[in-house]
Amino acid sequence: MVLTVVLLGPVPASSQVDEVHALLKHADSPGFTTMTDEGREVLDRLLDRHAHATPRQQVHIRLIEARNIAIAGDYERGVEILSSLIEQEMDPDQHLRALVLLANLLLQIDRYHEAFTHLKEAIDRAPDVDSSVHRGRVYSLAAYWYGEVGDTDQATEMARLAERQVDEMDDPWVACIALEKLGLAWRAMNELLTARRIAERALTYCTKAGDPVYITAVTRQLGQIHFLLGNDERAETELVQAIELARENGYVDGLLQAQLALARLLKRQQRITEAAELLNTSIEDMESRQRWRHLRDARRLLGEIAHREGYLEAAFRHFSRYLDAHQRHLAALRSRATAFHEIQFDARARQQELELLREQARIEELEDLARQQQWRIQLVSFGLIAFLMVILSLLIVHTIRDRRHYRTLSRRDSLSGLRNHTSFFEAAIAALERCQRKNKPATLVLGDIDHFKQVNDTCGHLVGDDIIRRVASRLQEAFGRHGITGRIGGEEFAVLLPGKDEAQALKHVEKMRQSLQKTRQSDPEQRVTISFGIARSRPEQTMDDLRQAADDALYAAKHAGRDQVVVADESAT
Repeated sequence: MVLTVVLLGPVPASSQVDEVHALLKHADSPGFTTMTDEGREVLDRLLDRHAHATPRQQVHIRLIEARNIAIAGDYERGVEILSSLIEQEMDPDQHLRALVLLANLLLQIDRYHEAFTHLKEAIDRAPDVDSSVHRGRVYSLAAYWYGEVGDTDQATEMARLAERQVDEMDDPWVACIALEKLGLAWRAMNELLTARRIAERALTYCTKAGDPVYITAVTRQLGQIHFLLGNDERAETELVQAIELARENGYVDGLLQAQLALARLLKRQQRITEAAELLNTSIEDMESRQRWRHLRDARRLLGEIAHREGYLEAAFRHFSRYLDAHQRHLAALRSRATAFHEIQFDARARQQELELLREQARIEELEDLARQQQWRIQLVSFGLIAFLMVILSLLIVHTIRDRRHYRTLSRRDSLSGLRNHTSFFEAAIAALERCQRKNKPATLVLGDIDHFKQVNDTCGHLVGDDIIRRVASRLQEAFGRHGITGRIGGEEFAVLLPGKDEAQALKHVEKMRQSLQKTRQSDPEQRVTISFGIARSRPEQTMDDLRQAADDALYAAKHAGRDQVVVADESAT
């Protein structure tokens, strides 16, 4: 259920406002989630009464809705709600809370550029909000992610700011949330004793608040810290307890992380069978949730165990899948680092622009002074000014070049050279809207390489990369100037053809398929086929609707035996 916040209208009746207030207080209590029957009922009642709430209550309802949808695992929907919400007028403290929650959800789904942009805005706004609670949330989240990207100076500064805010808090639940992130930040900086102190303090607050999700998270965190400190007995106690708590509360991500940490400990203690059993119960969920870092570590542990036990075929299989997960994790890390440094670069560029303005003002003063002095002093001054102008010009040129470079990196897929997922859909949405305004057709083509995972597993990822590049090259040749091309997934490509109907799209697709069958000297030996789904836009249709139609057609092509072309609502081969 997606609602639009309406901030104007008649003032709600007092009894209705009081009822909403009571429901909000309950929904904002520790441990409240929509994963329980009671939680779903309370949230449904709040959404039903949305129109009868005050403007501030309406924003509060949306924040709770987004938070609990995310806890249940639907991060994308939570992002959708919050992205709409921050465009509305609201009180500064609520805006800050929305920014922090939105940044956190975006970070969970690897949309790093947007996440760091919102996090930077939240950090800039925090000093203007008269609430240690909201400032503490901002600084603790910032400390954790600065630590994750390796900026220890910024992470340390944010961590100290966050701890000062916690000291001012009266609410144990809010202190619990802030300290949980703060402990992760100190652990990321390898300050294990400080991390343990913060985590123990967090557990005290979380226990007092009675929040089962955060009690689970902090207990797991303590177990991981004790593992790193070599306190195996204490680590095992904490991790076993975290697993039990996660199971009781349906906290799947927390369960996977705790099981992985315990498996590491069991392997270190030579309890090989127990470790393998624990990992095998987690692998499927890690893969389905695309937790590549955890999946990578689990596959490596299983590979080492299989190799140790003499099961070489199983070891090879685990290590192969470990490499695949590792590559996906590295891709996410690269994306995160690029986004973070681009945001940092933009901030430094703005600072440089201010410094340039100051320098220009200073130059004007020097010129006024030089005109009042003797000719020789004027000559020296003019020489100095010329030198400074050259340096400033070089700085400006360097700044512009770097900005363009980072912007290109953030919008192109490094392997294929095509637009990446975000860049493609931004351009495609704009093109679709133009076509609809001019009453012209637009056709979306989705292509998926057949049996690509099998190629990776049997021939290796280098061959798989060559195939990606080969397909991208043929796409550019076939569609080039006619449309917008992009790589939107591992082996999935997309093309939007503005002004083209299905028949014209089919011609380009057939050209692409014929070109793909003509091998070149630089092509890999493996035969490559692609299944295509084609959908033409309809009036008032959104890009999501068009993509769904093309995706359904692609699924039909796969189901029909692959190496097929299926047009939405029709069939063509």
